[in-house]
Amino acid sequence: MRLRRWTIPIASAALLATAPPAQARPEIATLQASAAAAPRPEPGELPVPVEGAATRLPAAEAWFSQKGTRLVHNVSAPTLTAFLPEPGKANGAAVIIAPGGGFMMLSMDTEGYDVARWLASHGVTAFVLKYRLQPTPPTTAGLFEHMAGVFAGGPKPLAEVIARGKPVAVADAASAMRLVRAQARQWNIDPKKVGFIGFSAGAYTTLGVTLQDDAGARPDFIVPIYGPLDKPAAPPPKPLPPMWTAVSADDPLFGRTDFGLVGAWREAGVPVELHYYENGGHGWGFAGAANTTTTHWTAPLLWWLQAHGWAR
Repeated sequence: MRLRRWTIPIASAALLATAPPAQARPEIATLQASAAAAPRPEPGELPVPVEGAATRLPAAEAWFSQKGTRLVHNVSAPTLTAFLPEPGKANGAAVIIAPGGGFMMLSMDTEGYDVARWLASHGVTAFVLKYRLQPTPPTTAGLFEHMAGVFAGGPKPLAEVIARGKPVAVADAASAMRLVRAQARQWNIDPKKVGFIGFSAGAYTTLGVTLQDDAGARPDFIVPIYGPLDKPAAPPPKPLPPMWTAVSADDPLFGRTDFGLVGAWREAGVPVELHYYENGGHGWGFAGAANTTTTHWTAPLLWWLQAHGWAR
């Protein structure tokens, strides 16, 4: 699988991870102190075939809880967790969900399981992708310190994290797409109705699996959320899938954009819908950011899915 070039501004890459530099955000010590061990993931994880050499991280996969939501780091074995609609409610569409976390951790609840349950309640078979991550220290405190160090180290370590992390995540996403389509009959899925949703780093992953040259692993529709919206560095491949996307104007990563990605879809004559929220910042997840209109973001997405026949 050959990946097409996608430009990642260093300024944006610097803010992809959720843990800020210690000297800029002294509350990082509070984040470390409030983190607690979390239960293992939702039952029913399915292994995703790994393309090429398997990843061997020095530390074991570790889960932790932050303000009641589960996160994971040091993922070396990708998996899918399925959330099935109630009997008789499925409409044949499916979505793979890629949580965000700067390619160093994954926000499994707010950008994964919560979204999957909501989709399943509307007849969509949903799969949460736990994709491979870049190595971090084994403890939660070490994770935060590591991410703070990446931020404080300037452009080079940040660029290295993105350069290493994105291709691995995209490879796992492509493998997951092929797995779901190959076993579509088992889940009563139409293999021509398999979409992909991603948040932040997961949005990069969503666009990466869309812009790669393997049409067999390309989603049928995509939903990149608070991800890059600048113009692609190379002409997008054809056919492109319909796209629904959302970002906040005050997002420090992607709020200032030329919307060239949306323009590329329009030039290709492919359906695209953009929601540009006044406030919300970055990383608002399933519930949205309190006291902003992002708390309603799932409603217009559902209407869009219904309009295309991908949700009840």
